[in-house]
Amino acid sequence: MSSDYIMTMQQAQMEMELYKKVFTVVRLLDKREFRLEENDNPGGDMELCHCYDFWKKEKPCTHCIAARAFEEKSVRTKLEYLDSDIYQVTARYVEIDGQPYVMELLRKMDEEFLVDLENRDRLMEKLSRYNEKLYQDALTGVYNRRYYEDRIKKMTASVGVAMIDMDDFKIYNDTYGHNAGDLALITTVEAIRHCIRKNDTLIRYGGDEFLLVLQGISETMFREKLKQIRTEIYNANVPTYSRLQLSASIGGVMSAGRTVEETVMEADKFMYLAKNRKNTVVTEKDFANEEGEDGTALEALKVKQQILIVDDSEMNREILTEMLQNGECGAFNPVLLECLTDIQDHLKEVVNSDFVDNFDAEDNPELAGSHRSETENISVGGKSLKHLMEDI
Repeated sequence: MSSDYIMTMQQAQMEMELYKKVFTVVRLLDKREFRLEENDNPGGDMELCHCYDFWKKEKPCTHCIAARAFEEKSVRTKLEYLDSDIYQVTARYVEIDGQPYVMELLRKMDEEFLVDLENRDRLMEKLSRYNEKLYQDALTGVYNRRYYEDRIKKMTASVGVAMIDMDDFKIYNDTYGHNAGDLALITTVEAIRHCIRKNDTLIRYGGDEFLLVLQGISETMFREKLKQIRTEIYNANVPTYSRLQLSASIGGVMSAGRTVEETVMEADKFMYLAKNRKNTVVTEKDFANEEGEDGTALEALKVKQQILIVDDSEMNREILTEMLQNGECGAFNPVLLECLTDIQDHLKEVVNSDFVDNFDAEDNPELAGSHRSETENISVGGKSLKHLMEDI
């Protein structure tokens, strides 16, 4: 490294004045402003600086070039976004009066400065594709959780926030396989998109859970929009899986000056209340009215679902538990019917096998009769399996 990095404070200030004629921001950082090493801190903890305040970030950059230039005693350059603007950032290691510093130079890049017309379009296209890959869910094409963490959760605009959770998603996966689950997710996203505007934001928050942020909407319209989305999901058809009945539990809250992160926590509570009934929307307005969207008293929504119990052998209980996953089955639908049918068919195979291998029905009428009645004696919720399937 050449000796031009060694200077006095007076020389550094003169140099910075010259840089200010070219660069938007010129600043001098000592090591305390981007990293304080543990052995420099009497308290023993590592303290991180706030040189990143300029970028409106709450934590240091993942690839802080000021820190790298300081550690390597070198010059580093990168491009950085601030809102819709692009900045060229140069970090240069210097020693001033024997002390190490980083001189950081920032320049806002306008269209003329960035690149010529042809290469500018290529660069912007490349940056756009990179952001899409970074923030896009690979399966559904909506925004992913990283987008929420980086761009949305600290936003304080007046918006409607909804948590949308698919009902019985694990049953679809376990019964029909992961391809059915993937198609169910894609179909749900298409149904939601059919109801929202381009400036609304849909995020895949977690496996089968979506976060929806609706811009510039009244509380009344927000509630109606969520009901429309619920209906659209319920009426949607999953390609090649006609027996799948989609539905979703939705909790919605207006931000009212709170951050999106705080509002999400509140919407999540309402979503779990909706999940006790399924295919339901619960919002703050429902609580104000003490009545749900369909006239259901909200106290009823707080009652947890009843767990289905198979009143038979331990093996049969394990089969039903595995298929219905702790009783989270909701109202009877084609998937549940198929599960119950599978149980009955399986038990008939077991019983018939016993007849063939071990018993002569004519010589043992009582024993054979008890085996024949085994499948009919299984009860779910107080009803025999046979009668329950007839009711369905």
